[in-house]
Amino acid sequence: MEVAAVSAELELSARLRLVLLDERGVVQAVSVARNWFGAYPEVAPLGLRPQGITTDPGVRLNFRGQAGQAYHLRVENYALAEDRVNLSATGFVPNPSGKGEALTSGSVQGAIEFVGEFDRYDVSGAGGYLRFVYAGPLDLVALLYNGPDDLYPRALDPVRNCAPLSPATLLVVRDRGLARAGFDEEGSGRYTLELSSTPCP
Repeated sequence: MEVAAVSAELELSARLRLVLLDERGVVQAVSVARNWFGAYPEVAPLGLRPQGITTDPGVRLNFRGQAGQAYHLRVENYALAEDRVNLSATGFVPNPSGKGEALTSGSVQGAIEFVGEFDRYDVSGAGGYLRFVYAGPLDLVALLYNGPDDLYPRALDPVRNCAPLSPATLLVVRDRGLARAGFDEEGSGRYTLELSSTPCP
């Protein structure tokens, strides 16, 4: 479920924050900006500045609900004036990549759309070189494990973004601190994995 709040009065001057709580009042997710959200308020400062030059200065967050479980949504206004807010809740199908499938050639696009999400790929049958492409506000890493007991996987990030695949058997993509998530959009939570025979620079 994607929940969004858009200012109906202050628009580009809006300073909104969404807080999702479970039935016990425990924070599950906190919106930070239009294109990402976090696990708790301390992940980033409050949205005490406009969200950017856009026709939609709203904020969003995603969550996975379970049957019979209650959630509460709190809308916070940090502007110096009253505001009216349009709320929406939309069901969506998450990006299907990263469910443990084999990755042996070509490229694939995945997305980190939920706080604490791991995307997993079986690379035991792959060779060549892996390039991890990501440009967005999350702290994404691609971890190459040589086996189930590997405590020190090789880590790729948007700067150090290429490595030989061998001898890795498992590839995991996640937010480094498991505290941020985005949406299946460029400049948010979407990333690309590219396998090729071209050596790393």
